[in-house]
Amino acid sequence: MPENFETKGAPSAESLDKKSVEQAVTVENLEQAGKLTAGSFERKLEKYRDLPFHNPDHSLEDVASGVQKFLEIVKKEDPSLVSDEDLLLAKLEALGHDLVQNAETKNQDGTPLEMRRRHRGFGPTDKTGMGREGNEWKSAEALLSEMGRYQYPDGRKVFAVDNPAFRERIQADIAATYPESEFNQETGLKIYQPYLTPESSLSALSLATADLRGPVSSPNYEDFKQSGDAEFRELKTKIAVEIEGGIEKIPQERREQIVKEIIGWKKTQISFAEWQLKLFEESIENNQTLKKSPKANEITEALKSEYIPKIKAN
Repeated sequence: MPENFETKGAPSAESLDKKSVEQAVTVENLEQAGKLTAGSFERKLEKYRDLPFHNPDHSLEDVASGVQKFLEIVKKEDPSLVSDEDLLLAKLEALGHDLVQNAETKNQDGTPLEMRRRHRGFGPTDKTGMGREGNEWKSAEALLSEMGRYQYPDGRKVFAVDNPAFRERIQADIAATYPESEFNQETGLKIYQPYLTPESSLSALSLATADLRGPVSSPNYEDFKQSGDAEFRELKTKIAVEIEGGIEKIPQERREQIVKEIIGWKKTQISFAEWQLKLFEESIENNQTLKKSPKANEITEALKSEYIPKIKAN
């Protein structure tokens, strides 16, 4: 487990049993359980369809495909590092990492907030997050609870949710998606994932990479541009509401303020991409599982060849 990862307060096997026993689903094999779990996550994510960025497509298409791409590259160089079960679990984590997206968008008087206040957070070491009340923590709980529903005809659970090591692995993987940010005039916008450490699993590394660095490592610049625009619309609650009401209704002075905010956001995307290049290289060069592989150099070079030219191009 990563050094700064704490499992104290994680849902126990007993609590998961209580949540899942009434809705137990009997399946014949792991593949069937995986398909049913994925389908359940797809349905649950539909409630976020109206979000510009964190809508279902983010998890179902962008992150899920990004996780598979990353792990397939690793598997091609060293098959011993990635099993078929690893690929399935990583896909389910990708689909389930944003199951909970609580946020505040309005002031007490009903007027829109300047910025969407996402209830980010995973644990007690969060700098700015909400810890155990945060979305990352709650998403991990929801993921484990859903996985705990599936059993074989003889009553054995398909996913080892009653195994502490398995539960901790899932928790740590989802934790890796929790973001923190720093900004200064010299180095620009740095968004990083404090729970992603050299001790993180390959599934955590692939998930963190796909979640934060997916669009910026796309071969199509429009993907990065459009994702940045979507994130702006999702975060800038007040501006989104104002524009929805009709641009002609916005006073000229306010229009000029909005234009300045848009330009400022565009500028941060440059430093964001520069930081993601640096953080990506650090993450794969320092990952302990990759470093221990006899094919470590080949894996690292294959990952760099796939990601770095695209990040630089964007």
